[in-house]
Amino acid sequence: MSLAKNAPPEETAAAPAPSLLFGSRRIAVRIFIGYLLPLMISLVAGLVVPLLFTSFVGRAIKDYAQTASFVDNAYALRRAARDSESDLRGFLLYSDPNFREQFRGSRDDYRERFLRMRDFVAAQNNQSLDAQLRLADSAYRRWYDKFANSEFAAADRDFPQRNIGIAKGAVNRSARGFVGVETALDRLVGASEAYREEQLQRANLSEQWRVIFTWAIPVVAMVIAVVLARFFAVSITRPIEELRLAAEEVERGDTTRLLTGEYPQDDDEIGDLGHALSRMARTIGERSRSHAFYRSTRWHRSAHQSCRAKHGRRAHQAVGCRCREVLQPRQAVSVVSLVRLRERRKRKRRGSGCSHCRAVSHATRATSCLPLDLHT
Repeated sequence: MSLAKNAPPEETAAAPAPSLLFGSRRIAVRIFIGYLLPLMISLVAGLVVPLLFTSFVGRAIKDYAQTASFVDNAYALRRAARDSESDLRGFLLYSDPNFREQFRGSRDDYRERFLRMRDFVAAQNNQSLDAQLRLADSAYRRWYDKFANSEFAAADRDFPQRNIGIAKGAVNRSARGFVGVETALDRLVGASEAYREEQLQRANLSEQWRVIFTWAIPVVAMVIAVVLARFFAVSITRPIEELRLAAEEVERGDTTRLLTGEYPQDDDEIGDLGHALSRMARTIGERSRSHAFYRSTRWHRSAHQSCRAKHGRRAHQAVGCRCREVLQPRQAVSVVSLVRLRERRKRKRRGSGCSHCRAVSHATRATSCLPLDLHT
């Protein structure tokens, strides 16, 4: 008991700083994060990522749509060039002003289609298509400058009378000159078709990946969310299970786990509970040792007292015998013999702590005083 009283007071753990959101409930922060983080992963990876990926993949589909429009413009460009050549032929053969108006319309359609195709090629930065487009336009411009303008000018000089033979010759020259334009436009259409097929394959692949990611990313996000939720749940329940095992060991009298630090030491309420149980186990151990020492001391003291009582009775009996001998002067024992007896026994039992010598010493002192009492 004295050891327990004199033992230095244990240092109590300093109170942790409270959380800004939940006060001092740090375990609540972990629970909140355990719910919030999987939810955020589910929302971001399950909704936002597929949306962003769909927008990224959608560029391929958009490019394919623009490519298809480019191919349509290529066909329309070739058709407008052929229509302009046909209108020129009709004007030369029949000298009808309506063909000239139709030629102007076909040429305007050609210029409009060409500008659209040039803008698309510049946006895609496709050098091959740009080269084919420039070649086709150069061929058309040469045909227009060499045949169309000159024939229109000649027709205007001879109008309204023009020889049919001259007209047919002009038509033949225009047809021969238009062969190069037709070849260049056919090459442009072929390159456009090849580019469209390439973009179609890319668009199909992007669509497949879009479908895969649309289903796969949410599933993966759910799996990650479940794993994180389980991790946070286990991080809370495992320390509690360890504390339960430590408490059962303390109930059986084994405080090793708590005294050696084999308990949760997290910076939360569970860790504080582990530290409190460790201090409790340490205090119980010290009290148990103090009580054991007190019981041992008390047992030795009672045994010592019983030994003294037993040897005290024997000493009193010896003193009574010596007193009776002293009261008989003829059989009196000298005091010197008793003193020698005391000294001899003292040397023999030195260090044993026996109380018998003390009893004999007291008896000797008592007997040494008796003759004086008798003479007085």
